[in-house]
Amino acid sequence: MPPPPQKREHGFRDAVLGSLIAEVIVNMGRMRAFGIVAPFTARQFDEADPLARARQIGIDYVVVTRVLGDRLAFSLIETYTEAILLADHLPLGRHLERSAEELALALAAQMARSEMLHYRRTGSASAYVHYLLGTERLAYDLQSIRKARQHFQKTTSLAPEFAPALSLIARSYSYEWLVLGRNDQEPLSTALALSQQSVEMDPLGALGHWELGHANLYLRRFDEALESIQRATQRAPHLADLLADEADILVHMDRSPEAISKIEQALTLNPLAPDEYRWVKGSALFDLEDYVGAFNVLGAMRDTEPVARLLAASAAMIGDMESAATYRKSWLSRYPDFKVTDWAKLIPMKSASFRERISYALTLAGFS
Repeated sequence: MPPPPQKREHGFRDAVLGSLIAEVIVNMGRMRAFGIVAPFTARQFDEADPLARARQIGIDYVVVTRVLGDRLAFSLIETYTEAILLADHLPLGRHLERSAEELALALAAQMARSEMLHYRRTGSASAYVHYLLGTERLAYDLQSIRKARQHFQKTTSLAPEFAPALSLIARSYSYEWLVLGRNDQEPLSTALALSQQSVEMDPLGALGHWELGHANLYLRRFDEALESIQRATQRAPHLADLLADEADILVHMDRSPEAISKIEQALTLNPLAPDEYRWVKGSALFDLEDYVGAFNVLGAMRDTEPVARLLAASAAMIGDMESAATYRKSWLSRYPDFKVTDWAKLIPMKSASFRERISYALTLAGFS
């Protein structure tokens, strides 16, 4: 609910507050995970006891706001337990769009934690909880991918119009194609069709366009992949993971200087980033023939197993054959059938010279 109106001399500040709250509502609405009560209804809540009115109309969470000097204080309250789940404040400065996005993300994250806690206490899973369980399980191994997909499919069976779940089913098929490493286009065709369906369902959301980018990349439609991912970043310009994926596509397009710039943007927004960011940066540095930089960045990952192949190639190119052998053995212990020629046919690279250079480095590292 919005804060109560201030005195007349604060009319400009009231307008700023109104704009900020409207932007928060727009941002949360874009997530399509929550039903948002319109501001007109929220203004009818009794200031003394907003939870009582919220319970009457079946609202699960209430955000109460107050003006404290030049800051907006807010509290997220679970309606039925009256538990305060989040309490914080934001400066009423110039960057309203950024503040609104940060507040919407913070509220969404806390509501997600609350829903998951309810599930773990009761075993009762809503469509949204299945979506959260799917996102929690989705990782680069086949068992996790298929378990996550089951949760997303359960979400769509309970909430057919929930486009984000459809997008992540598409992502699961792209991941499956990557993990299996086969020259089989069916998972990618499925991912493409589901992504397009998600975009049709929610054209203003970022996630469908994001997954179109993944599917198009692996189908070697490089220009379409970049166009899709850029449409996604236009819709969510401060989403670090999305910027990292745009950087990854730029690497595959042999535009690594731009990729480095984009991944640095992502790291600014997400300084304690997941390993995938270093993977993208290390790949870009390898493309730029900075093999020492690539080796150092990739070697700093928390889990180097997924990039053992590229670490072996980087080590070989700087003459560290001992490290190259160590990482080659690590990779082959998990993928004993790996062949450089098979990989070179599969990997989507726009530049033949980049593919040839990696193939040469892998051969130098001892791969056959």
